[in-house]
Amino acid sequence: MYKIRSVQACFRAAYDLFCSNFKTIIRKTWKPATALSLAMGFTDLAYCSYLPSQVGNEQSLARMMMTYAAIMVIGVVSTGISVWFFGKFMGLLNGRTYHDNWPRALRLTGISIIVICALAVLIVLVCVPIIFMASSAAGHASNSIVILSIALVGVLYIASLLALVPVSYSSMKYMMEPQQKAWSVFGKPYRQGWHHWGFLFLCGFLSIIIYSLIMSVVHMPVGIMLLAKIISQRGMAMGDPAGIPVFFGLAVYVLAVASYFIWSYLVLGMTTIFYYAYGSIEAKIKETTQVTQTTE
Repeated sequence: MYKIRSVQACFRAAYDLFCSNFKTIIRKTWKPATALSLAMGFTDLAYCSYLPSQVGNEQSLARMMMTYAAIMVIGVVSTGISVWFFGKFMGLLNGRTYHDNWPRALRLTGISIIVICALAVLIVLVCVPIIFMASSAAGHASNSIVILSIALVGVLYIASLLALVPVSYSSMKYMMEPQQKAWSVFGKPYRQGWHHWGFLFLCGFLSIIIYSLIMSVVHMPVGIMLLAKIISQRGMAMGDPAGIPVFFGLAVYVLAVASYFIWSYLVLGMTTIFYYAYGSIEAKIKETTQVTQTTE
């Protein structure tokens, strides 16, 4: 693992590792993967059950609030299961037991949630004054401020994503090395990750492209069924009879569960890519240290 690799070599090594050990990976992780898929499938089911035939009435608003509440509960449950899932998989990479891995996975998840929430609050705090300016302005000035606000949100969002690129290295280092502390995710390893930002960015960017292409195909049946539900609801709003069967919600849930099961292993595949990226960076750091000591 600790070998200097190019981006292409990291992808190839991750693919070979995943394929050659696929049965072992499935055997060790199918239970949390199934539980995670069953939980996340309710997200699509909740969205499907929301789609109202009329928008803007009190019944629609109440249904929307119930849907959002259900999705939040599903998110909390899915986050807990993902700790179980990730802890099981990391045991195959670092050779430690699940009891060693799950507390670290839990702390890493907690840190991620805190950072994401902090960035979201920062974006809101920056944009709220601009929105107030837009509400007090009139005409073209108001439109310009709204456009500026939207552009600023986009810039801050992209900047946040770019700043989190080194975390892909520091978080993997935290999971691989038991002597690392939780705060090190944004400590020295994070700063070291900045020295290899381009390498990590390419690994992440290419893996996201591959992930998106596969998931666009895998999740397409669910998307088609939700689109059919929308068309049916619009028809009902104009007086047409319902055009979907009574078991439609169950069919959406089954397809969503199958889709999320595949998604869970795509996420593990992406994790494996950064596993080799971490090993490559560690090898580069070791080589640089040795060269420096030799020249001294």
